Amino acid sequence: MASISHYIPNNNNNKLFRYFNVHSFNSISYLLVPHAPLPKTLHLPQNQTFFSSTKYPSLSFYRQYISSCFQSFPLLNCSNNDVRKTNYSNFNRFYSSDSKQVYDIAQIIRNADTHLECKLKSMNLRLSVYSAIRILKVLNTLRVSAVVFFHWVRQLGPEFEVDCDICSLVIDNCGRLNDFDTMCSLMNEFRMNGIQLNEKAFGFLAFVVLNKNSGKGCDSEKEVLKRLIDVLKKADQGSAIRVLIEWLSIRGNFEMARFVIENAERKVSYYNILMREKCRRSNFKGATDMLHEMKKVNCGPNLQTYNYVLSVLCKCGKMEEAFQTIDLMSENNCLPSALSFEILMHKLCSLDNLHIALEILDKMTLYGIKPRLSTHAMFIKVYFNSERYVEAYDYVVVSGEKYKSSSNMIYSLLASLYLKNSNVAEAYTILHKMSEKGLRPYFSVYTSVLKHLQKSGRGNLVGELKRKFTGMGLESNKDTR
Repeated sequence: MASISHYIPNNNNNKLFRYFNVHSFNSISYLLVPHAPLPKTLHLPQNQTFFSSTKYPSLSFYRQYISSCFQSFPLLNCSNNDVRKTNYSNFNRFYSSDSKQVYDIAQIIRNADTHLECKLKSMNLRLSVYSAIRILKVLNTLRVSAVVFFHWVRQLGPEFEVDCDICSLVIDNCGRLNDFDTMCSLMNEFRMNGIQLNEKAFGFLAFVVLNKNSGKGCDSEKEVLKRLIDVLKKADQGSAIRVLIEWLSIRGNFEMARFVIENAERKVSYYNILMREKCRRSNFKGATDMLHEMKKVNCGPNLQTYNYVLSVLCKCGKMEEAFQTIDLMSENNCLPSALSFEILMHKLCSLDNLHIALEILDKMTLYGIKPRLSTHAMFIKVYFNSERYVEAYDYVVVSGEKYKSSSNMIYSLLASLYLKNSNVAEAYTILHKMSEKGLRPYFSVYTSVLKHLQKSGRGNLVGELKRKFTGMGLESNKDTR
């Protein structure tokens, strides 16, 4: 087996060894296993040395190493679920011929001093969007300017010109090289062409943390963030600011996300991003603190904010506070929505407090709020799963009369539940009732009932059911609901 140095270009092994000992695992795997596609962004902790052998590491080593890297830096926190979801099958693609082309092109760009675009044109390359993205990832990891390659690759076709991953990665490249002037120019161009940036544009922020942890002289995270925010504001990239806040929040760096809001613009929609993530993590205290902070800075919470608060209160079992929040919404001229009540009712049903949930359903009428289809489905399933079939049917009949536009859905749902319970006769009865009321069942439910009747040898009922729905267009309709 050849040594690692055989695969590292320019015979500058020592320099690259020092570089990659404190830089991303992407480039390490790329050089250890030549022409390898880059996996998800992973980073090497300062106190770990990867180059312990001149042999290829085993696949199991990659897997173990990935799990140890996810929590290495504060800006890159990932949950255990992220580790479990890692797609290890990607590593089996390390030796593809397409990866060799990616690696070779990256090295040509890295080594070219002048006339790079001419060299690329002379190669007569036929790149896919995927290959272009991988080349950009390698260039970003090596901190090699990708601007010339970016302008050249966009000439290959419209799919390259508007690809959000390609455009986002060149922004990341500018950030890694502290080239904020070029970044601003590119962002202005993207805005005029309607190109939206995604989270890949901000990978260089993790690179800042890596440099800081490795002892290299660089600006602090806040200094870099401030420069980035200035560029985003100057280029009128409001959507990118939102993506940046989401990127930081998902990684649990709420302090930095709040810093972005404070320096960009205090908007309810921005605060709601933080609120959503805190609620997703069941962080009740963090959510309530965020609510008080929004009020303190005169950035009053809206309906979406309160719904997030309701969700975390119910998730944490604080039902009394949840009911108080509903009252607080009304006092603040922010009337609860159908979703607000559904959040409460869903939790109450899970606590076997169906009667209270039904009282809330009646209370919605006082607000003039129509229940969502998912609310009806929830009650029907609660009755059905507890084998209270008569009450389930009564609910469908009453709700069908009260909320005409929901009738087709709730009757069809009840029929489908009977089918799943292998009760074809009751499913047929429900469709029979629908025909009497002039209601049109969902096509998928209708056809399933016909098939089950046919299989059970009740062909006479099949013909009768078809006659009842003649003229409703069910035979020619392909509604797959």
